[in-house]
Amino acid sequence: MSEAFVPVKFRVSLGDYKEGMMYLLEPETAKVLWKIGAIEVIDELTRVIGEVDRAIMEEKESEPLTELPKNLYERVEFWIWYAENYVRENAPNTDAIATKLAMLATLKKKVRTLRTLRLRKIMNAAMLRPHSEGIFARLTPEEAEVYEYLSDVAERWLE
Repeated sequence: MSEAFVPVKFRVSLGDYKEGMMYLLEPETAKVLWKIGAIEVIDELTRVIGEVDRAIMEEKESEPLTELPKNLYERVEFWIWYAENYVRENAPNTDAIATKLAMLATLKKKVRTLRTLRLRKIMNAAMLRPHSEGIFARLTPEEAEVYEYLSDVAERWLE
């Protein structure tokens, strides 16, 4: 699985990374550096919410499963972590806290909607087309596990 990169701006120089410069870092690295105050995460929460929204619309408009944008769930996971920790540790005022919490709630709700839509389609596909390579190609690794399991269940049940 390739990583979902996070845009950051360094507050201090660290090795090859210079203060004030912007870089893309792996989520785990960004988490550690943000926790110690070495970086400022360039907030893309609104963009990720929009991306999930577009994925929901495409999923609703398409009968078969659609292919999700690369690393969508991984990026969502990072931004949920970031928003929760920002509110706990770095929020400058109550307005910032309220804004982040509203965005966090929106993101979580939209991700749940997307996962629910996709799960329904995965269950249907597992029953009608078990173990299809065409279906596997459109799934995230986690969804592929669910599809594989449900395909096995459907095959055993329908024998």
